[in-house]
Amino acid sequence: MRICIIGAGLTGAVIARELSKTNKHEVIVYEERNVVGGQCYDIKKDNYYESQYGPHIFHTMYKDVWDYVNLFTTIKPYNHKVKTLYNKQLLDWPINTNTMKHFFGYDKTDNELINIINLEKKREEDDGKKIGNNFEDNALLMCGRTLYEALIKPYTKKMWDIEPNKLSSELCKRIPIKFDNNSSFFNDIYQGLPEKGYTNMIQNMLEGVKVEFNVQVNYGNVMYFMKSNDFIINTGNINNLFEDIELPYRKILFVEASKNAYGSTVLNVPEEKFSMIRYTDYANMYGAGISKGIYEIPQTSDYNTVPLYPYPFKEYEDKAMKMKKTLVKSKIYSIGRLGSYKYLNMDQSIGLALDFSKELIKSLI
Repeated sequence: MRICIIGAGLTGAVIARELSKTNKHEVIVYEERNVVGGQCYDIKKDNYYESQYGPHIFHTMYKDVWDYVNLFTTIKPYNHKVKTLYNKQLLDWPINTNTMKHFFGYDKTDNELINIINLEKKREEDDGKKIGNNFEDNALLMCGRTLYEALIKPYTKKMWDIEPNKLSSELCKRIPIKFDNNSSFFNDIYQGLPEKGYTNMIQNMLEGVKVEFNVQVNYGNVMYFMKSNDFIINTGNINNLFEDIELPYRKILFVEASKNAYGSTVLNVPEEKFSMIRYTDYANMYGAGISKGIYEIPQTSDYNTVPLYPYPFKEYEDKAMKMKKTLVKSKIYSIGRLGSYKYLNMDQSIGLALDFSKELIKSLI
């Protein structure tokens, strides 16, 4: 059985590894760039690694996924902390009781803060807001209007260039609200950074797998590749496999900063007067001092850079599902963040890739 995998990113590497280690299938990976890594691609800078498409911190609640990643790299402990810039002050992000006290009073106890938030949430309920309606309703019923208007709404509008009440309520799952002073970004049991970067980790996953670079598989030539393969597994942009259907992606312009002006490892910038939405100091992240860092500036879907974020619209998600079903009829499976048009974390991508591989292997026995 000969299987072609499009894309040498995280999802493609996991599937290629799992299928090839059975020694029953010939697996070949086609990568349109000249490097592996996909959106996790990073480069070595002195004694740290700089991600080329935004910060990636590996975190998961699942021990099997954690153990799997550790087969290919050593994960160094890292407790991710983020600040958000508000009126020239750095506040904890995600919102915790330290953040709340900035708005409601530093003399407030945790119980008093909870009561304030609950009162604001009750007003939104009385005003007809409902969980599941849209992103804005969910956010207002999660933290109340004060925090939403100050921090969440402006960041969301800047990130997506769309009114939050038009976005999927599912997006709210990425914004935890903490009623304690824990300033850690993630609550997951397992988290850290690969000591030698993500590119090295993915290279290790692909050890022994044939990878051909600078090969783009698209609508115009996919049937040619289908002739020499029993299956095609697409982990790249699903748009590439269609002639007249296209889903939009939010894109980001990455610009080197002149200096780390705030001393924060990662800084969210929700205020509209700034074009950037996030700043990351990768040297600081790896414990290698302070560097200039990278600014991220959101761009429209037609901007000439790589697609990064699927838009959180149910309409687009339903359209992507139909596109995937169409591809399956031609024995083409589309999976991963770009392949399934889902805003997935790394551990989710790995878990789905492992599950997909197991099911495919079982079906081919």
